[in-house]
Amino acid sequence: MASSDDDVRYSRRLRRAILLVLGSAAALALLPGTATAQPLEVPGIGGFEIPGNAPVPEGFTAPKIDDIPVDEIPRRTLGDNPAIVPAGARFAAQEPAVTVELVEFTIPPLPAGIPPLPFALPPVPGVQPPAPATIPEQTRGEAAIAAARTKLGAHYAPGATGPNAFDCSGLVQWSYRHAGLDLPRTSHQQLATGTPVSRNDLRPGDLVSFYGGGHSALYSGGGKVIHAATSGEGVVESDMATMPFAGARRY
Repeated sequence: MASSDDDVRYSRRLRRAILLVLGSAAALALLPGTATAQPLEVPGIGGFEIPGNAPVPEGFTAPKIDDIPVDEIPRRTLGDNPAIVPAGARFAAQEPAVTVELVEFTIPPLPAGIPPLPFALPPVPGVQPPAPATIPEQTRGEAAIAAARTKLGAHYAPGATGPNAFDCSGLVQWSYRHAGLDLPRTSHQQLATGTPVSRNDLRPGDLVSFYGGGHSALYSGGGKVIHAATSGEGVVESDMATMPFAGARRY
C-alpha cells in the first residue's frame, strides 16, 4: 500500500507544476511585444514552446518546482514476496536422459547396370603376383591303383570280379572300372590291349603281366604290385621279383 500512496502524492505535485507553468504562459500572452515563439525550459519537466504572439521577456524563467524527496519517488519491486536465495546455494542442471534406439539396417542391392566390386585387389606396379597353385590331376593309372589298394585283404575266388572276392584279372578290371575305363575280362586279353611299357619305365597303375600272360597285376611303385594271388592269400601287395615278368601295358 505504501507504493500506491507515493504514486498519488507524486502525481499531485506534477499536476500543480504543470498548472503553474501554463498559468505563467497565459500571463505572458497578455503583455505587448513582438510575435515570437521561444522555448520555455522548466526544470524537472522539460522544454515547452509557447504558441501565439505572446513575447517572452528576456531573462524570464519559470518558477522552480520544489525538489521531490527521494523517499517519495515510487519504486517498483519484484513483488510483495520476493524469492530469497540462501547464500552459498548451488544449482545443478539435470542431465537429460539419453535413449538409444537400435535400428536394423539392410544393405540394398546394387542398381541394375552397376557391376559388383571385384574381389581381387588391383596389381601393384613392379610386383609380379604369385602364380596360382596347381593341383596335378590324378592319372587313370593312379586312380586304378588307389581303388585296388582299398581291396587289400579281400578273398581270392576263380572267376570273381568283386566287390568282395576277385581273381587276378577280375581285380584289374574292377580297379580300372572305378577309374573310368572298361578293360577286357581275361589276363591274356588285358595284355593284348594298351600301350606297351618297359619294366624300367613302370608307373603306378600300369598293368604288369606274369607267367607268360596268364597272371595280371597292377604296379603300385617301388618294384611292387597289388594282385589277387591265390586262394590262400587273397589280394596282397608283393615284390615283382617273386614272379616271372611277361610284359606291361599302360591304359
